[in-house]
Amino acid sequence: MAARKHYTVAHMDYLRDGYKKMTIEALTVAFNREFGLQKTVSAIRTILHKNKIKCGRKHTERLTKHHRVYTDEHLAWLRQNYKIMGITELTAAFNKEFGMNKTVVQLHGVLNRKKIRANRNARFKSGHRPWNTGTKGATSANKTSFKAGHLPKNTKPVGYERVDKEGYIKSKVSETSPQFEYKHIVIYEQHFGPVPEDHCVIFKDSNIRNFDPSNLDIVSRAELLQMNRNKYKKQPVELKPTVLALSRLQTLYYAKR
Repeated sequence: MAARKHYTVAHMDYLRDGYKKMTIEALTVAFNREFGLQKTVSAIRTILHKNKIKCGRKHTERLTKHHRVYTDEHLAWLRQNYKIMGITELTAAFNKEFGMNKTVVQLHGVLNRKKIRANRNARFKSGHRPWNTGTKGATSANKTSFKAGHLPKNTKPVGYERVDKEGYIKSKVSETSPQFEYKHIVIYEQHFGPVPEDHCVIFKDSNIRNFDPSNLDIVSRAELLQMNRNKYKKQPVELKPTVLALSRLQTLYYAKR
């Protein structure tokens, strides 16, 4: 058989005996250590298959013992070296030491499962001076930093208007927060002064695009509630003044009860 050119009689005897006690992964590690070789798990699996070498164990037993790919020697080495190496460096050194091909994720997993800790103190020592001491922010200013007074390209000027999801128009009144106010409130306050607390500005004709100052008025929250009960917005324009007056009277009446 062609495969035997790479495996001696001693090799095959070792594999037959070892596979009865070890998983293929553990057998590969032990085989390489015994004979000073660097065979991969895939190579060992292939030679076992070609020579019809069976482990003699039940399938479920092989699955439950899969974790033994890490021997006591492996774990002792990890406990010792994790104290002085980061996980990336540790992985590379581990693979070189034992002729394996473990990834950082795999090694990190066994460290967690076996509760192997680095126990390294990563805290700053007393008197430590950060490299960016004296700078403003994370780093000092550079060529990509915003200059004082910089405005983004999409900055809108004061007076810019937009429509909210309810269809009301809001105007930009300032470059600082709050930047936007409802246009009808801005116009009302320009002509009649500040809106009292717990009051709101209404459109007398219910047309939210009619910003004529004569079409704006203020009502209390209680009066607005009564107007909604009286379906003020659905009333004909000629009846709205009457419904508004009635709502105010009803509010006074219910407040005195």
